[in-house]
Amino acid sequence: MQDAASYAAGERAALLRAFREALPGQQALGELRAATARAQGRIDEEGERVRTLQTDAADLRAAVQVMAMAFARGWRNAGLELH
Repeated sequence: MQDAASYAAGERAALLRAFREALPGQQALGELRAATARAQGRIDEEGERVRTLQTDAADLRAAVQVMAMAFARGWRNAGLELH
């Protein structure tokens, strides 16, 4: 009986040691997961900003093209050539 109790106590001690050794790794893993989630949130925000800038740039390009065509028409109507 004492051998079984001694064995069980040794097993418990070994499991407790393993748990204590693994705990910092688990905490670090949790911190890494949280940091990854924060980084993904920032990446998503930046992606949205990029999409907004792309849309704004396309709108600006279209407006500049309209203005350029109107400017060219004005020069042609005045009898001048653009070079």
